[in-house]
Amino acid sequence: MNLMLFFVSWFIRWFDKCFNFITFANAYCGSNIEHSVLDAMILVTLNEYVMMNERYENGDVVRDLARPPRKLSSPKRLLWNFTDMEDSIAAAFQSFKEISSDIDLQILHCRYGKGFMKKCRLSPDGYMQMALQLAYCRLHKETPKTYEPATLRLYAMGRTETIHPGSAWSVEWTKCMDDPLMSLDEKKTLLKKAIWHQTQFRLEATAGKGCDRHLLGLLCASRELGMDLPKIFRDDAWTKTFKLSTSQTPNRIYEVVGLNALNYPMCNGGFGPSCHDGYGISYIIYGDTMVNISIASWHSCKETDSKRFAKEIDRAMEDMKTLYLTN
Repeated sequence: MNLMLFFVSWFIRWFDKCFNFITFANAYCGSNIEHSVLDAMILVTLNEYVMMNERYENGDVVRDLARPPRKLSSPKRLLWNFTDMEDSIAAAFQSFKEISSDIDLQILHCRYGKGFMKKCRLSPDGYMQMALQLAYCRLHKETPKTYEPATLRLYAMGRTETIHPGSAWSVEWTKCMDDPLMSLDEKKTLLKKAIWHQTQFRLEATAGKGCDRHLLGLLCASRELGMDLPKIFRDDAWTKTFKLSTSQTPNRIYEVVGLNALNYPMCNGGFGPSCHDGYGISYIIYGDTMVNISIASWHSCKETDSKRFAKEIDRAMEDMKTLYLTN
Protein backbone atom coordinates (compact mmCIF):
# COMPACT_ATOMS: atom_id res chain seq x y z
CA MET A 1 0.00 0.00 0.00
CA ASN A 2 2.89 2.36 0.70
CA LEU A 3 4.10 1.88 -2.87
CA MET A 4 0.56 2.29 -4.20
CA LEU A 5 0.26 5.63 -2.44
CA PHE A 6 3.76 6.63 -3.47
CA PHE A 7 3.86 5.83 -7.17
CA VAL A 8 2.63 2.51 -8.45
CA SER A 9 -1.02 3.35 -9.11
CA TRP A 10 -0.33 6.81 -10.52
CA PHE A 11 -2.17 6.02 -13.78
CA ILE A 12 -5.55 5.84 -12.02
CA ARG A 13 -5.12 9.09 -10.06
CA TRP A 14 -6.23 12.62 -10.83
CA PHE A 15 -3.43 15.17 -10.73
CA ASP A 16 -5.47 18.26 -11.56
CA LYS A 17 -5.56 18.90 -7.79
CA CYS A 18 -2.64 18.94 -5.37
CA PHE A 19 -3.78 15.87 -3.40
CA ASN A 20 -5.62 12.58 -3.69
CA PHE A 21 -7.37 10.70 -0.90
CA ILE A 22 -6.97 7.00 -1.68
CA THR A 23 -9.01 4.27 0.05
CA PHE A 24 -8.27 0.56 -0.32
CA ALA A 25 -10.66 -2.39 -0.20
CA ASN A 26 -9.51 -3.27 3.35
CA ALA A 27 -10.57 0.24 4.56
CA TYR A 28 -7.02 1.55 4.92
CA CYS A 29 -6.57 4.94 3.32
CA GLY A 30 -3.85 7.49 2.62
CA SER A 31 -2.95 10.55 0.60
CA ASN A 32 -0.80 11.45 -2.35
CA ILE A 33 0.21 15.10 -2.08
CA GLU A 34 1.85 17.39 -4.63
CA HIS A 35 4.07 19.56 -2.47
CA SER A 36 4.79 22.72 -4.42
CA VAL A 37 1.50 24.56 -3.87
CA LEU A 38 1.27 23.94 -0.11
CA ASP A 39 3.19 22.49 2.80
CA ALA A 40 2.60 18.83 3.54
CA MET A 41 1.61 19.62 7.14
CA ILE A 42 -1.66 21.18 5.95
CA LEU A 43 -2.86 17.84 4.58
CA VAL A 44 -1.28 15.95 7.50
CA THR A 45 -3.30 18.11 9.90
CA LEU A 46 -6.45 17.45 7.89
CA ASN A 47 -5.89 13.69 7.92
CA GLU A 48 -5.10 13.75 11.62
CA TYR A 49 -8.29 15.74 12.37
CA VAL A 50 -10.36 13.13 10.54
CA MET A 51 -8.74 10.22 12.39
CA MET A 52 -9.14 11.90 15.78
CA ASN A 53 -12.79 12.81 15.23
CA GLU A 54 -14.26 9.91 13.24
CA ARG A 55 -16.90 7.96 15.16
CA TYR A 56 -18.61 4.65 14.31
CA GLU A 57 -21.55 2.74 15.74
CA ASN A 58 -22.68 -0.69 14.55
CA GLY A 59 -20.32 -0.43 11.61
CA ASP A 60 -21.73 2.89 10.38
CA VAL A 61 -20.63 6.50 10.74
CA VAL A 62 -22.18 8.37 13.68
CA ARG A 63 -23.79 11.41 12.09
CA ASP A 64 -24.07 14.82 13.71
CA LEU A 65 -27.77 15.66 13.33
CA ALA A 66 -27.06 19.32 14.02
CA ARG A 67 -24.81 19.41 10.97
CA PRO A 68 -26.46 17.42 8.18
CA PRO A 69 -24.32 16.55 5.16
CA ARG A 70 -24.32 19.01 2.29
CA LYS A 71 -26.37 18.21 -0.79
CA LEU A 72 -24.01 17.85 -3.70
CA SER A 73 -24.89 17.79 -7.36
CA SER A 74 -24.63 14.45 -9.12
CA PRO A 75 -21.32 13.77 -10.88
CA LYS A 76 -21.19 14.32 -14.62
CA ARG A 77 -19.09 12.37 -17.05
CA LEU A 78 -16.30 14.41 -18.62
CA LEU A 79 -15.71 14.11 -22.34
CA TRP A 80 -12.11 14.41 -23.49
CA ASN A 81 -10.60 15.40 -26.80
CA PHE A 82 -7.20 13.72 -27.23
CA THR A 83 -6.71 14.63 -30.87
CA ASP A 84 -2.99 14.98 -31.73
CA MET A 85 -2.05 14.13 -28.12
CA GLU A 86 -1.77 10.36 -28.42
CA ASP A 87 2.02 10.26 -28.88
CA SER A 88 2.64 12.71 -26.02
CA ILE A 89 0.38 10.74 -23.69
CA ALA A 90 2.08 7.45 -24.61
CA ALA A 91 5.53 8.98 -24.01
CA ALA A 92 4.44 10.43 -20.65
CA PHE A 93 2.91 7.07 -19.68
CA GLN A 94 6.14 5.21 -20.45
CA SER A 95 8.28 7.79 -18.64
CA PHE A 96 6.19 7.67 -15.48
CA LYS A 97 6.06 3.87 -15.62
CA GLU A 98 9.86 3.74 -15.64
CA ILE A 99 10.13 6.23 -12.77
CA SER A 100 7.58 4.39 -10.61
CA SER A 101 9.34 1.04 -11.07
CA ASP A 102 12.66 2.63 -10.09
CA ILE A 103 11.68 3.71 -6.57
CA ASP A 104 13.41 1.77 -3.78
CA LEU A 105 11.20 2.14 -0.70
CA GLN A 106 11.77 0.70 2.77
CA ILE A 107 9.83 1.25 6.01
CA LEU A 108 11.72 0.98 9.31
CA HIS A 109 9.98 0.61 12.69
CA CYS A 110 12.52 1.64 15.30
CA ARG A 111 12.89 -0.35 18.50
CA TYR A 112 12.34 2.62 20.82
CA GLY A 113 11.02 6.18 20.75
CA LYS A 114 11.43 9.61 22.26
CA GLY A 115 10.91 8.45 25.85
CA PHE A 116 14.48 7.14 26.03
CA MET A 117 15.85 10.18 24.17
CA LYS A 118 14.24 12.58 26.64
CA LYS A 119 15.58 10.57 29.60
CA CYS A 120 19.03 11.26 28.14
CA ARG A 121 18.12 14.99 28.03
CA LEU A 122 18.50 15.04 24.26
CA SER A 123 16.20 16.60 21.66
CA PRO A 124 14.30 13.76 19.91
CA ASP A 125 14.51 15.50 16.54
CA GLY A 126 18.22 16.18 16.98
CA TYR A 127 18.72 12.58 18.13
CA MET A 128 17.07 11.24 14.98
CA GLN A 129 19.09 13.56 12.75
CA MET A 130 22.35 12.35 14.31
CA ALA A 131 21.25 8.73 13.86
CA LEU A 132 20.80 9.47 10.15
CA GLN A 133 24.22 11.13 9.99
CA LEU A 134 25.92 8.16 11.63
CA ALA A 135 24.10 5.64 9.44
CA TYR A 136 24.97 7.49 6.24
CA CYS A 137 28.63 7.96 7.17
CA ARG A 138 29.00 4.28 8.00
CA LEU A 139 27.39 3.17 4.75
CA HIS A 140 28.89 5.71 2.34
CA LYS A 141 32.10 6.78 4.10
CA GLU A 142 31.34 10.50 3.74
CA THR A 143 29.41 13.30 5.44
CA PRO A 144 26.22 14.11 3.49
CA LYS A 145 24.87 17.56 2.76
CA THR A 146 21.57 17.30 4.62
CA TYR A 147 18.27 19.13 4.29
CA GLU A 148 15.69 19.42 7.04
CA PRO A 149 12.78 21.89 6.86
CA ALA A 150 11.79 24.41 9.50
CA THR A 151 8.30 25.83 9.29
CA LEU A 152 7.79 29.58 8.83
CA ARG A 153 4.07 29.46 9.64
CA LEU A 154 4.70 32.12 12.29
CA TYR A 155 4.78 34.60 9.42
CA ALA A 156 2.22 35.64 6.82
CA MET A 157 2.81 33.72 3.59
CA GLY A 158 5.57 31.78 5.35
CA ARG A 159 6.48 28.36 3.99
CA THR A 160 9.77 26.77 5.05
CA GLU A 161 13.41 27.50 5.83
CA THR A 162 16.35 25.10 5.69
CA ILE A 163 17.91 23.52 8.75
CA HIS A 164 21.44 22.22 8.19
CA PRO A 165 21.81 19.43 10.81
CA GLY A 166 25.43 18.72 9.93
CA SER A 167 28.19 20.53 11.81
CA ALA A 168 31.82 20.18 12.82
CA TRP A 169 30.52 18.49 15.98
CA SER A 170 28.45 15.91 14.05
CA VAL A 171 31.40 15.12 11.77
CA GLU A 172 33.66 14.51 14.77
CA TRP A 173 31.01 12.47 16.55
CA THR A 174 30.33 10.15 13.57
CA LYS A 175 34.07 9.52 13.29
CA CYS A 176 34.57 8.84 17.00
CA MET A 177 31.66 6.38 17.35
CA ASP A 178 33.71 3.62 15.71
CA ASP A 179 37.04 4.68 17.24
CA PRO A 180 37.96 2.25 20.06
CA LEU A 181 40.39 4.81 21.49
CA MET A 182 37.60 7.29 22.23
CA SER A 183 35.97 7.03 25.66
CA LEU A 184 32.21 6.86 26.27
CA ASP A 185 32.28 10.31 27.85
CA GLU A 186 34.02 11.80 24.81
CA LYS A 187 31.45 10.25 22.50
CA LYS A 188 28.56 11.54 24.65
CA THR A 189 30.05 15.04 24.78
CA LEU A 190 30.39 15.26 21.01
CA LEU A 191 26.87 13.90 20.51
CA LYS A 192 25.42 16.51 22.88
CA LYS A 193 27.26 19.29 21.06
CA ALA A 194 26.09 18.01 17.66
CA ILE A 195 22.46 17.88 18.83
CA TRP A 196 22.77 21.31 20.47
CA HIS A 197 23.92 22.77 17.12
CA GLN A 198 21.01 21.18 15.24
CA THR A 199 18.51 22.39 17.86
CA GLN A 200 19.82 25.98 17.79
CA PHE A 201 19.80 25.99 13.99
CA ARG A 202 16.20 24.74 14.01
CA LEU A 203 15.03 27.39 16.49
CA GLU A 204 16.76 30.20 14.59
CA ALA A 205 15.42 29.01 11.24
CA THR A 206 11.88 28.83 12.66
CA ALA A 207 12.29 32.43 13.89
CA GLY A 208 13.15 33.59 10.37
CA LYS A 209 16.90 33.74 10.93
CA GLY A 210 17.89 31.13 8.34
CA CYS A 211 19.89 31.97 5.23
CA ASP A 212 18.78 29.63 2.43
CA ARG A 213 15.54 31.36 1.45
CA HIS A 214 17.27 34.76 1.56
CA LEU A 215 20.01 33.44 -0.72
CA LEU A 216 17.42 31.91 -3.05
CA GLY A 217 15.76 35.32 -3.32
CA LEU A 218 19.09 36.89 -4.27
CA LEU A 219 19.68 34.15 -6.86
CA CYS A 220 16.26 34.74 -8.42
CA ALA A 221 16.86 38.52 -8.43
CA SER A 222 20.21 38.09 -10.17
CA ARG A 223 18.55 36.04 -12.91
CA GLU A 224 15.73 38.54 -13.38
CA LEU A 225 18.32 41.33 -13.69
CA GLY A 226 20.28 39.38 -16.30
CA MET A 227 23.44 39.33 -14.18
CA ASP A 228 26.27 36.84 -14.49
CA LEU A 229 25.86 34.15 -11.86
CA PRO A 230 27.34 35.63 -8.64
CA LYS A 231 30.35 33.73 -7.29
CA ILE A 232 28.58 32.70 -4.11
CA PHE A 233 26.21 30.53 -6.16
CA ARG A 234 29.14 28.78 -7.84
CA ASP A 235 30.59 27.71 -4.50
CA ASP A 236 30.59 24.00 -3.64
CA ALA A 237 28.57 24.65 -0.49
CA TRP A 238 25.70 25.91 -2.68
CA THR A 239 26.00 23.67 -5.73
CA LYS A 240 26.35 20.32 -3.93
CA THR A 241 23.16 18.28 -3.86
CA PHE A 242 21.34 17.27 -0.69
CA LYS A 243 22.27 13.59 -0.37
CA LEU A 244 19.90 13.38 2.62
CA SER A 245 16.55 15.10 2.25
CA THR A 246 14.81 14.62 5.60
CA SER A 247 11.63 15.68 7.35
CA GLN A 248 9.84 14.91 10.60
CA THR A 249 6.03 14.82 10.64
CA PRO A 250 4.84 16.32 13.96
CA ASN A 251 1.60 14.84 15.28
CA ARG A 252 -0.84 14.96 18.18
CA ILE A 253 -2.87 11.86 17.42
CA TYR A 254 -0.92 9.46 19.65
CA GLU A 255 -1.48 11.64 22.73
CA VAL A 256 -5.18 12.14 21.88
CA VAL A 257 -6.39 8.66 20.89
CA GLY A 258 -3.80 6.47 22.63
CA LEU A 259 -1.76 3.42 21.78
CA ASN A 260 -4.42 0.90 20.79
CA ALA A 261 -6.76 3.07 18.72
CA LEU A 262 -4.70 2.97 15.51
CA ASN A 263 -2.43 0.60 13.63
CA TYR A 264 0.55 2.92 14.09
CA PRO A 265 3.03 0.79 12.09
CA MET A 266 0.85 1.56 9.05
CA CYS A 267 0.96 5.32 9.72
CA ASN A 268 3.84 6.67 7.66
CA GLY A 269 4.77 9.58 5.45
CA GLY A 270 7.22 9.54 2.60
CA PHE A 271 8.78 11.31 -0.36
CA GLY A 272 11.45 10.68 -2.96
CA PRO A 273 15.12 11.70 -2.88
CA SER A 274 16.02 15.19 -4.09
CA CYS A 275 18.93 13.90 -6.22
CA HIS A 276 19.68 10.67 -8.04
CA ASP A 277 22.33 9.50 -5.57
CA GLY A 278 20.48 10.55 -2.42
CA TYR A 279 17.74 9.45 -0.04
CA GLY A 280 14.34 10.84 0.93
CA ILE A 281 13.85 10.25 4.68
CA SER A 282 10.52 10.86 6.42
CA TYR A 283 10.16 10.02 10.10
CA ILE A 284 7.23 10.18 12.52
CA ILE A 285 7.65 9.99 16.30
CA TYR A 286 4.60 8.44 18.02
CA GLY A 287 4.61 8.91 21.77
CA ASP A 288 7.47 7.61 23.86
CA THR A 289 7.94 4.20 22.28
CA MET A 290 7.62 4.38 18.51
CA VAL A 291 9.37 5.93 15.49
CA ASN A 292 8.43 5.05 11.90
CA ILE A 293 10.89 5.92 9.13
CA SER A 294 10.29 5.89 5.37
CA ILE A 295 13.48 5.55 3.29
CA ALA A 296 13.35 6.17 -0.47
CA SER A 297 16.08 6.01 -3.12
CA TRP A 298 16.44 4.88 -6.75
CA HIS A 299 17.12 1.29 -7.82
CA SER A 300 19.00 2.68 -10.83
CA CYS A 301 21.61 4.32 -8.59
CA LYS A 302 24.32 1.80 -7.74
CA GLU A 303 25.58 3.84 -4.78
CA THR A 304 22.33 3.92 -2.80
CA ASP A 305 20.40 1.07 -1.18
CA SER A 306 17.34 1.74 0.98
CA LYS A 307 17.39 -1.67 2.66
CA ARG A 308 21.05 -1.37 3.68
CA PHE A 309 20.48 2.19 4.84
CA ALA A 310 17.53 1.07 6.99
CA LYS A 311 19.77 -1.52 8.65
CA GLU A 312 22.42 1.13 9.32
CA ILE A 313 19.84 3.47 10.87
CA ASP A 314 18.67 0.66 13.16
CA ARG A 315 22.29 -0.12 14.07
CA ALA A 316 23.06 3.56 14.72
CA MET A 317 20.08 3.94 17.05
CA GLU A 318 21.02 0.81 18.99
CA ASP A 319 24.62 2.06 19.34
CA MET A 320 23.39 5.43 20.56
CA LYS A 321 21.15 3.72 23.10
CA THR A 322 24.04 1.52 24.27
CA LEU A 323 26.17 4.65 24.65
CA TYR A 324 23.83 5.90 27.37
CA LEU A 325 23.07 2.57 28.98
CA THR A 326 26.74 1.66 29.45
CA ASN A 327 28.29 2.88 32.68
